[in-house]
Amino acid sequence: MTFAVDLEPTTEMIAILRAQRSRTVPAKGDGYYRSRLEGNRPVTITLDGSVIGYAALERRLSGKTGVLEFYLRTGCGRYLTPAWEALRAAVQPDYLLVRTDDPVAMQICFDLQLPLNHGALYMERESTVRLPGRLGLELRPLTEETFEDAFAVLAPESPWEGGHGEDEREPMRATIGTFRYNTLLLDGMVVGVGMLTEEEDGLLDIGMVIHREYRRQGLAAYLLSNLASDMEEQGFKVMAGLSSRNIGSRRSLEKAGFRPVYGWWTPTLQ
Repeated sequence: MTFAVDLEPTTEMIAILRAQRSRTVPAKGDGYYRSRLEGNRPVTITLDGSVIGYAALERRLSGKTGVLEFYLRTGCGRYLTPAWEALRAAVQPDYLLVRTDDPVAMQICFDLQLPLNHGALYMERESTVRLPGRLGLELRPLTEETFEDAFAVLAPESPWEGGHGEDEREPMRATIGTFRYNTLLLDGMVVGVGMLTEEEDGLLDIGMVIHREYRRQGLAAYLLSNLASDMEEQGFKVMAGLSSRNIGSRRSLEKAGFRPVYGWWTPTLQ
């Protein structure tokens, strides 16, 4: 038996990716998967010339290369160790992202005794609950009048929690008039910002930041539930991605009708 790694994306690999993803997230078209693979570095794992699995890689500015996804076809689990060894020899990754609902990838971590050190969680909206807000609370699209206050809410946060650096000021301003940013106002004051990113036609990723002085008051759940409801009424489907360690945001999302669908962890390879 000969295991090999092919660095060229194939139609067969896209079919494998689509079949795996369709079990846990909203069905996406081939165009999404092709662009996703081309945005990173796609590889296929073959056995005697036949594709038995795939991996999608990324290369960070730090120079590190990671395996974003690694799958084997159903029934090919017995080839786990040699397939992984072939992939690792070919690309020499620095880290591996593992979905929590992916038994093949998780088995790799167990077999190699890789400690898990970071995680992410993705959530879908199961119920279209629209939470009521207190008197004086309003959700409005970003405007020129509210821009500076909204940017001030985002600026102190880390990039992983929705924070914006000074270099993002003008790109954010350019979105005024779109659904990308929305402001939560309390008696006319900006106390939160909701963010929407279009992943593909009809699918939005939602995020939010609440002013530090107004947290733990139910404002996050109100913002998420009402912004998601507004977009669903326009025909969009809404998802959310967050750090697995961000318990507060997860609870707010659950109150807003979201439920976990899958996640990943980053094991240490060295």
